Amino acid sequence: MAGFANTTTGGLILIGFRGAKSGSVESISKVVPVPRKMVDADQYRKIIDAKIVPHVRGLTVEWLDRGSGSGILTIDIPAQPAISLPFIVPGMPSPESKLKDTVAVPIRRGDGIPQLSIAELQRLLAAGWAATGGPAEVKESTDVAADRAKAARVIAAVPADADWVKALAQQLPMKRVSVTLMEAVSSAWESITTDKVRFLNNELTATYSEFVTALSVFYDELCGMFSVDEPGGALAYFEVPPEWKHDAPDRYSATLRALSKARTDFLEKHTELLNAMNRQGLLV
Repeated sequence: MAGFANTTTGGLILIGFRGAKSGSVESISKVVPVPRKMVDADQYRKIIDAKIVPHVRGLTVEWLDRGSGSGILTIDIPAQPAISLPFIVPGMPSPESKLKDTVAVPIRRGDGIPQLSIAELQRLLAAGWAATGGPAEVKESTDVAADRAKAARVIAAVPADADWVKALAQQLPMKRVSVTLMEAVSSAWESITTDKVRFLNNELTATYSEFVTALSVFYDELCGMFSVDEPGGALAYFEVPPEWKHDAPDRYSATLRALSKARTDFLEKHTELLNAMNRQGLLV
């Protein structure tokens, strides 16, 4: 995947097809769907996010059902902005090597995925060294310091370990939510949309914009739920009207799907934002 990200065109990975070579060209020869129970699309996304640096923008992992409990997994890697290149992955040091942390830069060429040679890596490093100075000379820029302060405000508004974030991560049915959760999301949305944070780092700018959009969509979906009062008049909880299940089943199902999708999108964008902040050294 990093090899595709390091090209000007991106690429598409298909799991569930058999390939056949004709000379130096490999093409699809047969559809061989894989069992659904063997594929966890969310796990693929998490591994990709954890192993490839920087974050691959716009990457999608989708399951295409073919019936009988099997299907095709697609991983679409769009062309990436030049400012993000190159994408690196953990290297594989030789058994006798004492180095623990190594990296590799895979490049897709035809059907192969060679890695940049030591000479090519040295040339790229030399160019960066000349532009920024050696490691001992690099100091935290004003931009990084400013972005760190902004990151702290965002984390204060939506803490990764907040009880309401943990509750959402349990992926429980969204037919009813507590007053506490509704108030927490409302407070986070108000803080984020009022603060108008503008990161200076390009990756953070894009990632944060997607996060704000996901939070706003989720909050908007929650606001569409109906409040239910206790006998004494106090607010008890919010729900999707249970009578819809019988009177308007399509509306009931569509509302639950929209709520669940908005919650999942918010959690994913929140994680992506935290990962981007960590890559930029803002969580230290």
